[in-house]
Amino acid sequence: MADTFSNDLRLRLQESGSNAGTWGDLLNGTITNIASALGQGSEAIPNASTHTITLADGVADEARSLYLKCTGGGQACTVTLGPNTISKVWIIDNETAHTLTFKQGNNSSQSGTEVAIGAGAVKVIVTNGAGVNSVVTDALFGLEGALSSLAVSGAVTATGLTSSGPINLTAGALAAAGNAGLSHRSADNKVYLQSGTGGFNILDDQQNTHFSIDSAGVSTFNNNVGIGTSAPSNKLDIKGTVGFEATNSTNKWLAYHYTDNTLRFNHNGAGADELVIDSSGNVGVVGKINCNGLHNSLGSDFGSQQSFWAESNGQTNQAGFQINWYTGGNNSRTFKMKLDNLGNLLVNTTSNINFSGVVASHNFSHTTNNRWVSGFRNATTGSAWGIAINYSAASPNSTSNNFLFLTDSSALRCSVMSNGGVQNYQANDLNLSDRREKTNFLPAKSYLNVICAIPVQTFNYIDQNMEEDPSVTLGVVAQDVQTVAPELVTESNWGTHEDPKMRLSIYQTDFQYALMKSIQEQQATIEALTQRIETLENN
Repeated sequence: MADTFSNDLRLRLQESGSNAGTWGDLLNGTITNIASALGQGSEAIPNASTHTITLADGVADEARSLYLKCTGGGQACTVTLGPNTISKVWIIDNETAHTLTFKQGNNSSQSGTEVAIGAGAVKVIVTNGAGVNSVVTDALFGLEGALSSLAVSGAVTATGLTSSGPINLTAGALAAAGNAGLSHRSADNKVYLQSGTGGFNILDDQQNTHFSIDSAGVSTFNNNVGIGTSAPSNKLDIKGTVGFEATNSTNKWLAYHYTDNTLRFNHNGAGADELVIDSSGNVGVVGKINCNGLHNSLGSDFGSQQSFWAESNGQTNQAGFQINWYTGGNNSRTFKMKLDNLGNLLVNTTSNINFSGVVASHNFSHTTNNRWVSGFRNATTGSAWGIAINYSAASPNSTSNNFLFLTDSSALRCSVMSNGGVQNYQANDLNLSDRREKTNFLPAKSYLNVICAIPVQTFNYIDQNMEEDPSVTLGVVAQDVQTVAPELVTESNWGTHEDPKMRLSIYQTDFQYALMKSIQEQQATIEALTQRIETLENN
């Protein structure tokens, strides 16, 4: 019987009594092949899509080596290990630049019958030698157990990895695009956690997601996040200073919570804090506030129970404290209004205006043609009132200290004095007297005897300022007029709505026309007497 080679290493098995004179050499060759099967060999992979490695019978063959280094190549290649009856362990080192796929049988279309080894990777594979139904498996796939240490110079792919100690990453390249991986990149010496195409999640031991990044790079935190604190009670808690840096410079705003329970903002960490918000919601600003609209927290208007205020650190009469209103931008702004530290309001003027030697506290000025300086409209449908002027802490009661003072560019035109008198060009007074505005015409009664019955007296007013104006007034008393001509007298309130002071007043214009009627009556009497005298003289 001839020698056979049916074993998994294709070693020569000599027939008993054969090979006379050569059996020793053949035995030595078998021992050598056994030794080489435990060593390292190499296989040149052609630049082709397929290649076959066949283990030779009984002779030296590097394909028999336990550790087989594959070199050359030029493209991805499917390598068939033959013959398909050997069962063997292979350590394949793919030193080509392309993926090598190893198979043994003819059932390559069946999943799990081949093993792909990427460029530069090393795998331990096993052929089962089942003929046409042979399969190649990854011997370390699903490896379980404990290692005291593991050093890997290339990429690591694992379906589950548990470590009770640190995992040290050797610097290298990032995982390929679209792959998930943990890498230490040598280019910048940084560690990268890469997600797959669908993103990745960080879960707790109950598989609840706490943090996720989707495929678009959007990050989601499902629980509280703390920066500088290990016990956040809100969605985001930050202990320490937060910086907001400009995209086009190194300037930044810093925000922090100070020990006095204020929130403070500082530019570049230098000088006084530009913005301070205290625990009551009060806001302090160093500098100017520029805004297109100023609103409070409850709406666009400051209505009932709402207010806007500015303070000067609790101090009074600070010369530098004021509120200015401008239109336009910083480079072309136009002054419109100012509220100074004394509470004076100046509109369209930056300083208080002097009128006849007296400075006005509140000033309204404008330069637009054909416009009133100010207007007041009372739109109430009930009891309407107009403008009230009250000297609440003094009673000048004089010909100066005017209630109203009306001048033009050349002269005083009218004033209402503090004693109630009116100073004006009386000849310019106009009383509406058009017949088209009148009705119920009747001749007036006789007033000659009425007028003659009213005493004309001199007097002083009780509250008259005798030091400034001690002169007496010539006139009549309303009670005397009321006795004979009550239609010329009216009673009106000379006090306040809360404290009325009812007094009698005379209709001065009506009184003048009563005098005119008396003159007409006297003239008629004079003309009648003159006619009688002429008649008597002619007879």
